[in-house]
Amino acid sequence: MSEHRRKSIQKSAKAIFKKTEDREKAGGDYFETGWQATLELMLFMNDINRDMDLGEPVVTEDGILRDDIDQCQTLLNRITVEIDMKLDMFSYLKGVKVPSRNIRNSDYIRVFDATAK
Repeated sequence: MSEHRRKSIQKSAKAIFKKTEDREKAGGDYFETGWQATLELMLFMNDINRDMDLGEPVVTEDGILRDDIDQCQTLLNRITVEIDMKLDMFSYLKGVKVPSRNIRNSDYIRVFDATAK
């Protein structure tokens, strides 16, 4: 990857995080601003994937609307990872109880499913 591209990626990522900070400072809901940032980062990762040809399908609105299996599965995988990461972040907040992060833990599955809704 060229130095110019690396710097461009850094600049774009910083801009997403800056927008998130600005939304929170303006009184935006922490959870909602976090999800907005997540969606923006997913789109950004699409661009990087396309540029670097990492082998993962690029997710497009058209592909999702056409029920392209590879794109839908990629989107679902990314959403699953994002939900899991958010639940992990919640576990560090004082007073928030999150069940053990184990796919076989029925309490965790229940919380995960509720979060996904």
